[in-house]
Amino acid sequence: SIFIKGNKMKEKISNNPYDANQQLIFRNSTTSSPTIIIKIIYDNEKLINENKEMIEIINITKNCTAIKDHSFENYSSLQSIEIPTTITRIGSYSFSNCTSLRNITIPESIKELGDHSFENCSSLQSFKIPKTVSKLGNYSFSCCSSLQKIEISESVITIGVGTFSKCSSLNEITIPSKITELKDST
Repeated sequence: SIFIKGNKMKEKISNNPYDANQQLIFRNSTTSSPTIIIKIIYDNEKLINENKEMIEIINITKNCTAIKDHSFENYSSLQSIEIPTTITRIGSYSFSNCTSLRNITIPESIKELGDHSFENCSSLQSFKIPKTVSKLGNYSFSCCSSLQKIEISESVITIGVGTFSKCSSLNEITIPSKITELKDST
C-alpha cells in the first residue's frame, strides 16, 4: 500500500490496479471517479515513480526479500516506512536523500545495510540496528543531521568508512565490543 499526501489515495479499484499505460489507479475516497495518482515505469527491472516526491508512507508487501539499490532514493516526502520480516538486505542508496524520513523500524531479519543506505535522511532522529546485522556499509548514515542516538547491536563487526560522518546532532552512540573493523573517517 502507498499513501499520498492529503490522503487522496484510499482503495484499489480492481484486482489488476494497472491500466494499459502501467499507471497505478486508485479511487479517491471522497468521489466515485477513479483517480490516477502514480505513474509507474519499468526500466531494466527498476521501478521509476514519476510522483515520488508526493509519497509519505510506504508499506512493503511480505513477498519481497530485499530492498534493492536506489529503491526509494530521493523520495523527499517519505516520512515513514514499514519493512516486513521477509526483507534480509537493505541495498545501497535505498533511502538516500529521504529528507522527511522520521520513522523506520528495521526487523530482525535484516543482515546488512548497504553503502549510503540512509545517507542524508536529515529528519531521522534515532535508529536501532537489529541484532542480526553484522555490517554497516560505507556512509550508511552520513549527513543525517538530526540523528541524535543510534543503538548498534553486539552482532555488528564492521562499520564502514564515513558511516556517521556529518551527523552533527549525534550525541549518543555505543560501539559494540566485538567490532573487528572500524574504517577511517567514521
